[in-house]
Amino acid sequence: MGVLIKQYGVLPYFYQSGKIKIILITSRISHQWIVPKGNRVPNKTKRESALQEAYEEAGLTGKLNKDLKFCFKIMSHGEKAELTLYLMRVNNPLSADWPEKKQRKRIVVSTKRAQSLVEWPELATSIKRLQDLL
Repeated sequence: MGVLIKQYGVLPYFYQSGKIKIILITSRISHQWIVPKGNRVPNKTKRESALQEAYEEAGLTGKLNKDLKFCFKIMSHGEKAELTLYLMRVNNPLSADWPEKKQRKRIVVSTKRAQSLVEWPELATSIKRLQDLL
């Protein structure tokens, strides 16, 4: 039995006209709608790793919620992974350029639309819970 990989990422959101908006990106290989995530970066904390992934994969900067996070298991590159997502309130405006811009698409959608676009049921549930918690 393989070792469970641990990954860290963000569930990025901001408010627009009083409504919560979610930012999704595509994965590089399957092009599914996901959120920025990755393995822990050497010499960085879990939270710092999540912030770095947000910037590299989606050009996002912002502040992580101190108290709220979601943890669930996913399949990542054919391996089981335990994903910890920190809620991240994104700074506006969104960066127009970022390291992986040519490898990924980025969209801003309502929480309801985000729930219907993502493949991982646990991510859809986390997005719904975010809406209920904020």
